[in-house]
Amino acid sequence: MNDTNSTTRDYSTGDPRHHHSLYLEGADFVIQVESAIFKVHRYFLAKYSSVISDMFDSPQGKEGAVGTDGNPLVLTGDTACAWELLLEEIYNRNPLENSKTYSSEHLLSLLRIAHKYCMDRLEQTTIENLKQNQTTEGYVDLVVAAQIIGSDQLYQHALRSLISSIPKPDLTQAKRIGVEAYHTITTSTISAIVADNASAQLLARNDLANARADLANARNDLENARRDLESVRTQLASAIAEKAGALTTLATTIATLTRAGSISTSLTSANNKNCQHCNRIVNWTCTFCYRAQV
Repeated sequence: MNDTNSTTRDYSTGDPRHHHSLYLEGADFVIQVESAIFKVHRYFLAKYSSVISDMFDSPQGKEGAVGTDGNPLVLTGDTACAWELLLEEIYNRNPLENSKTYSSEHLLSLLRIAHKYCMDRLEQTTIENLKQNQTTEGYVDLVVAAQIIGSDQLYQHALRSLISSIPKPDLTQAKRIGVEAYHTITTSTISAIVADNASAQLLARNDLANARADLANARNDLENARRDLESVRTQLASAIAEKAGALTTLATTIATLTRAGSISTSLTSANNKNCQHCNRIVNWTCTFCYRAQV
């Protein structure tokens, strides 16, 4: 049963037939895309597409010769799947503004239709939805979108994003965006790598030069410290020598004083005797009886 429904709803091949959900009995305009026949309201088509609105306003459109069951408007170059998505969004009344999530493939299909038929609001909303996917695959989709609508601004934005993205586009993604875009990305990436390497080398050279300068300064500081230490050692040796000389002088003085004291003691002992008058120990004159000693 599922296989039958899947085959029936594949409108890329087979005989023309009514679409399973978008052939609306109360509608007033019939279009054929691939093998799908849609019956929808002129009002909604004209509301969202300035191209279709102008077609309706043309003399041929006003005559109603095209857009009937017997003579549907055949849209070549489009896919039934894309129109199915488009009409579903139109009948949701707020194209792509609901919470429904579409794949990037569906969004790009909608973008092709929106751009082809000048559905500006739908085109802008689709681009904004594509921008939400900030990955390599999402930026690839943006490049494809820019190529669809011919926007150089969007194209350059997508390329810059791909150049800075990680990982870079693989072979399958490169085929999607084309040789020119892939060449731009590859060249810019290589240039960035070379520039980064050059910058890294320059920084390394500067760091090496700074390290050498620091080493030279350290050596100078060490040499100055050595000289200062040698000066301190010399001053210390001189101070020690001075102290030693002073100690020697002091020792000599002490020895001299000691000898002088000994001599004085000897002299005093030799000169001391008992006073002849008061029998006290005196030197030459008794300080008690004031009589000279004979």
